[in-house]
Amino acid sequence: MNITTKALNFAIKAHKGQKRKNEIDKPYVIHAIDVGNILEEYGFGKDIIVAGYLHDVIEDTGYTKEDVEKIFGKKIVLLVMFASEDDRSLPWEERKKSFIDKIKAGSISQKAIICADKISNLEDCLNVAGKNQSVFDFSNFNADIEKQKWYYESVYQSLIFNEDPNFPMFWRLKNLINFVFYNEKEDNFVEINSIEKDEYYVELLKLYYKSKELIKLKKLIKNTKPYVIELAGTPRTGKTRLLNNLLDFFEKGGFKINFLEEFTKTKNYKKYFFKKWIKMNATFVNIKIYENILKNLNRILLNKSDIILADRLLFDRLIWINRLYLNGKIEKTKYLKLNEDVQKVAKEKTDFVVFTYADDSVVLKRDYENSLSLEKRSFLNRRRINEYNLALKDIEKIMKDSGVNFYSIDTSNLNEREISIKIANMILDDIRKNYLNHILTYF
Repeated sequence: MNITTKALNFAIKAHKGQKRKNEIDKPYVIHAIDVGNILEEYGFGKDIIVAGYLHDVIEDTGYTKEDVEKIFGKKIVLLVMFASEDDRSLPWEERKKSFIDKIKAGSISQKAIICADKISNLEDCLNVAGKNQSVFDFSNFNADIEKQKWYYESVYQSLIFNEDPNFPMFWRLKNLINFVFYNEKEDNFVEINSIEKDEYYVELLKLYYKSKELIKLKKLIKNTKPYVIELAGTPRTGKTRLLNNLLDFFEKGGFKINFLEEFTKTKNYKKYFFKKWIKMNATFVNIKIYENILKNLNRILLNKSDIILADRLLFDRLIWINRLYLNGKIEKTKYLKLNEDVQKVAKEKTDFVVFTYADDSVVLKRDYENSLSLEKRSFLNRRRINEYNLALKDIEKIMKDSGVNFYSIDTSNLNEREISIKIANMILDDIRKNYLNHILTYF
């Protein structure tokens, strides 16, 4: 076992059961690992990364410097001790002043550990306040925001003492201090400051900070399968706009995305399958469509991506199979067997399913508003809309009873903007839960 893995495992053990002060559902060790990752990001060697993982062990756990030295050696323990406050029994302001004075004499490697620690803390504070759109809350940190501002600014000044202030880590910390304590806007937001009080803009800010937190958490997770999202729904219920908004959001947010197009809209389906299946019965066709959807999903699951966004995947096929059953075109025993098979595979391979629907009159009105034609629709009519919605209700009950992340959204009284905000928040919250559960299980 290499020394960084050894230190990571030791930090996990040492901080077991501890939580972050500002988010009690997050294991404390996430911070320790983040500090190590930041140091690695800036090109520091193994000893410095190891000290980053261990920087709070002596200060905040039951392990002593002798314990750390016995396992990792004197060089590592000296690095950890330099990043630790010397006398925790002193009053808050007195021990902080002592720590600030000590930093000035440190080497660039020693200072880097402290800088990474402060970067991690302030990025967490920024994300918590940003995703809740709340004021910065330091009530759990033994000092109010004014004292914290003094402390972080003083630490920064000590870090750059006799150093180049343009060193990238120092620059990153300085920007964070400006964002947190002086309410400066990140560069991304300069162009839209004029609408910052708009309610929709506030909701976008929440989503932005939620995604930033997920990118940080993702760095801690190794070898997980992509998070699979299926979107489906009745036509004219906002599904297509939602799909495009989510693709844009995740791509711009820095996630690795794979998009799985609706199978019956693909060139392969139109070129090779449609003509072959056109005269076949509906049950045969739906089974074949399901088999090809599953084949495409299994192929794309092998790609290294964070998220797979799929347009009408496995659960949508359950809706169609249910419609066949409701119309008497498939006998009950075969329907139940198909339903069980598709449900089992879908539950295993899909993480989040969203179905949009609306009242038949709303759907028809939207369709006519998006067209110049008043002729009767051959496909999008009241009978088919109600068939689809009825089948959706049956599948929804089955899915929820089996514990699937299945959400049906009535968009009758929602505009496309509201639909996207609502669903994006639900998805981000679930990904966060997924990541934290993985980290808790792994750690």
